[in-house]
Amino acid sequence: MSATIHNIPVRPTGELFKVPDGYFERFTSELMMKIKQTDAAMQREKGRFRAFSKFYERLRPFVSAAAVLLFAVLLSHFFYVAISDDSGISVSSTAVSDNLTDSEMADAYTYFITEYDAFYGIDE
Repeated sequence: MSATIHNIPVRPTGELFKVPDGYFERFTSELMMKIKQTDAAMQREKGRFRAFSKFYERLRPFVSAAAVLLFAVLLSHFFYVAISDDSGISVSSTAVSDNLTDSEMADAYTYFITEYDAFYGIDE
């Protein structure tokens, strides 16, 4: 049982940790060997990165052009959807300018509503 000071246990004094025999005699040589191995591995990685970097420098203009083209396509699709009606079909100006009678307009509207409801699965 150990003693306590202000309810904090006090460990007995003595050797709590042991160091293996001869540890510090070979410590420096082992540390230097590990540093050399790490340095060699870092040099190999740096060579691989340098090769990739040169390849990317040649490829970067094409990657940039592809990114700009993709952005333009996505932006144009966004504007197409934003200005089209709910069904995703653009409103044609020729349908509005045709001289249709009231009954023909009503028939066209009824047809559109039934097709729209059938496409989106709306039941009345």
